[in-house]
Amino acid sequence: MLAIVTRTHAQAKGLQLRLLASCAMATSMISAGAVQAATSSPPPLTGADAAFQGIGTVASGIATIVQTPTLDTITVATPQTVINFTPFDTANGGGPITFLPSGRTGLFQNDPNSGVTNFTVLNRIIPTDATRAIRFDGTVQSRIVDAIGGSTPGGTILFYSPGGIIASSSAVFDVGSLVLSAADIAFGAGSNSFNFSGAAAGTSVDVNSGASILAQGVGSYVALVAPRVIQSGSVKSDGSVGYIAAEAVDVTIQNNLFDISFVQGTDSSAAVTHTGTTELTRAPNDTSPQRIYVAAVPKNDAITTLISGSLGYSAATSASLQNGTVILSAGRNVSDSGYGASFTDFAAGTAPANVTIGADGATIFNASLLTNATGDALIVPTAGTTIQFNNSVALNADRLAEVRAVATSSALFNAGLSVSSNNLIDGAAARVIALGETGYGGNSGLISVTGNLVVDGGSSQGVGEVRTPVSLLAADLGRVTVSGSAIVKASNADAMFARNAFGGSATVRVGAAGSQLSAAGLVIEAGARGVAGLDENEMPIAGNATGGTASLILGGGTFAPINVSFDSSAVSDLGGGVATGGTASLVASGGVVSLGTILANVSASALQSGDTGNGPEKERGAAFATNEATPPSSTGGTIQFDVTDTVININGDLLLNASASGSDGNGALQGGTIAINANNGSLLVGDLISANASAEESASALGVQPGEVRGGTITALVSNNGDILASAMNYGANAVSGGDTFGGSVSLTTDSGGRIRSTGTIGIDASAMTRALESAGDA
Repeated sequence: MLAIVTRTHAQAKGLQLRLLASCAMATSMISAGAVQAATSSPPPLTGADAAFQGIGTVASGIATIVQTPTLDTITVATPQTVINFTPFDTANGGGPITFLPSGRTGLFQNDPNSGVTNFTVLNRIIPTDATRAIRFDGTVQSRIVDAIGGSTPGGTILFYSPGGIIASSSAVFDVGSLVLSAADIAFGAGSNSFNFSGAAAGTSVDVNSGASILAQGVGSYVALVAPRVIQSGSVKSDGSVGYIAAEAVDVTIQNNLFDISFVQGTDSSAAVTHTGTTELTRAPNDTSPQRIYVAAVPKNDAITTLISGSLGYSAATSASLQNGTVILSAGRNVSDSGYGASFTDFAAGTAPANVTIGADGATIFNASLLTNATGDALIVPTAGTTIQFNNSVALNADRLAEVRAVATSSALFNAGLSVSSNNLIDGAAARVIALGETGYGGNSGLISVTGNLVVDGGSSQGVGEVRTPVSLLAADLGRVTVSGSAIVKASNADAMFARNAFGGSATVRVGAAGSQLSAAGLVIEAGARGVAGLDENEMPIAGNATGGTASLILGGGTFAPINVSFDSSAVSDLGGGVATGGTASLVASGGVVSLGTILANVSASALQSGDTGNGPEKERGAAFATNEATPPSSTGGTIQFDVTDTVININGDLLLNASASGSDGNGALQGGTIAINANNGSLLVGDLISANASAEESASALGVQPGEVRGGTITALVSNNGDILASAMNYGANAVSGGDTFGGSVSLTTDSGGRIRSTGTIGIDASAMTRALESAGDA
C-alpha cells in the first residue's frame, strides 16, 4: 500500500507553502490503503532525493509524505498515525545506517484543515538487516500548525528500529514529545500509553555527546527505551524524561508522571549509562510535578545503572518553580501518583540491580533524588571530581547503600541526605565513609551535608534467616561535616509490629589526625523492640527483643558534635517476652575532644502480662502470663567507655543507663554492666555523671510471685595519671521489687596516680528493697 508523495523540490516547496497557508488540497491527504496516482511517473527516490533515507508507507491513519533533498515534510490529519520506513541501504552488515544525514531535516506537522490540533506519529524503521542500528545526524522537528500559518512545537514523535537507534553528535530533535526505542511499539489503551516488546538483547538507544533533544510544551516528555540506554548528550523537557532499560515494558505517561511496568528485563550489564545533561525546563505558567526516571530490571544476570553528568533544573531556574524529582529504580516497577513514587517487585527478576552515581566524572543534581535498588546503591565520586546535590537525597538499597569519598573527591549534599539499606540480601549495610591519604598534608575526601544525615542499616528479619543490620559513619583521614544531626542506626526500635527483634551494629569512627567529623548532634542507635503477636493457629507468641551494639571509635582525629546519644536498649511490648539490652561502646585513643552532653542507654524493659492496655493486646498479654511455662527475664546491657591518651571535655552531663525494668509479670530482672576506664586519659564532665545499672519490677499482677530482681555492676578504673572529674556523681546498682531482690555492685578504683574527683557529691547506691503489701520477698 503506497502512501508516499514524491515531487520535485519546487513542487514540494509549493505544496508546503500551500499547506502552511491552510489551502492544502484534499488529494494531499492519503489514508492507509489508498494509492496516490501521480500525473507522471517520477523516477524512484534515491538517497540524494530525500532527507529521510528510506521509503515511507502509511500503515494506519492519514498522512502525506513529501520528500526533497534537504527537507522531508510529513503532514498528518489523524490523531494517531503509523508509518513504516524501508531504508534505501539494503545491505546486510556494514554498520549503522544513516537514516537522516547531517544538514537535512524531517518535519512532522498537522494539517490545520483536518481539525487535528495534536498528533502522535509512530515511525517504524525496518532495515533489511534487522541487526543494523539506525543513525540520525540531521534534525527532526514536529510542529502544531494553525489556520493562519503560525506554528509551535508540539506533537509526539516515536521512532522504533529493531537494531537500535543512534543520535550522533550533530543530531537535533526539536519536538513536542519524543520516544526512541529498540523495542517494537504498540499503542496502549489510553493516550500516552505504550507497550514496548521484542527488543533484541544487547540493542541500544545511544544519544552521543553533542546530540540535542528538546521537548517543548505542557505535558511534553522524552522516553528512551532499549535493553541498553546511553545518554551522553543534552536532553531538555518541559515535562518529564524516562530512561528505561528492558526488552519489554509497559509505560503510561499522564500529567508528566510515568508508570513503568516491566515485562522482560535486560542482560546488559551497564543497563543505563548517563554522562550527559538532562534538564527539566518549564512551559509558561506550568507548575505540574516533573520527574526524571531512570529504571532498569535484570533478565538473568546482575545489572548496573551508571549516573554522572547533570540532572534536574538549571541553576538559573527559580526555586519557586522547582517541583521535580530524579527517580532511580533498579530492579523494580515504578508507579508515580505525584504524591511520591511507589516501587513494586518485578516478579521475573531474581538477580540484583545496582545504581552507581558519580563514577564516570563530575555530577550535579538540581532536583531531589530518590533511589531504590534491589542490589547496591552507591554514590562514589572519583578522585579529583565533585558530586553536588542541591536538593534532598534518599539513597535506598536492598543490599549496600553507600556514600564514599576518596582523597581529592567531594560529595556535597545541600539539602539533607538519607542512606538506608533494607537489609534483605547478605552483605547488606548502610555506610558513609570519607577517606584520605596518609602522611603529613595528605589529601582528604570530603562529604558535606547541609541539614540532617541519616545512615540506616535497616532492621533484623525476624522470620526465617536473621541478618544483623549494619550501619557505619566513618572519617578515615577524610572529612565529614553535617550542619544538622547525624543519625546512625541499625535498629527496629520504632517498629509497630515485630517479633524476635534484634538490634544490629551501628558504628561511628574517626581515624587518626587528619580525620574530621563534625555535626550539631550525633545519635548512634542499635535498639530493638519486640511486639507480641499470634502464630498461624492464633496462639499468642512473645515479642522478644535483643539490643545491638552502638559504637563510637575515636582515633585522634577531630570529633566535634555538640551532643552524643547512644541507644542499644531493648523493649518487649506485651506478652511476657524477653528483653536484653545491647552494648554502648566509646573507645578513645588520642587527641582532645570537646562535647556538650553524652547519653548512653542500653536499658532493657518488658511489659510482661499485658494487664495494661485494651483490646486484643491486653487479651494476648494475659494469655502469655497464664500460659508461659518458664518465667521470662530482662537484662540490662553493657556500657564500656575506654579513654586512653585522650582528653574528653563534656560541658554538660554524662548519663549512662544500663538498667532493667519489668511490669505486671513474673519475669526475673538483671541490671546491666557499666565500666569506665581512664588510662592516662581524662574524662572531664562539667555537670553530672550518672551511671544507672539498677533493676526494678514496678508492679506485680495480683497473686503473682515476681521473679528475682538483681542490681547490676558498675566499675570505674582510673590509672596512669588518668582523671575523672565532674561537679557531681551518682552511681546506682540497686534493686526494687515486690519479691526477692539483690543489690548490685559499685566499685571506684584509682591506681598509679589516677584520680576520681567531684566538686560536689559522690553518691553510691547498691541497695535492695522489697515493697510491702505485695508478695513476701526477701531483700
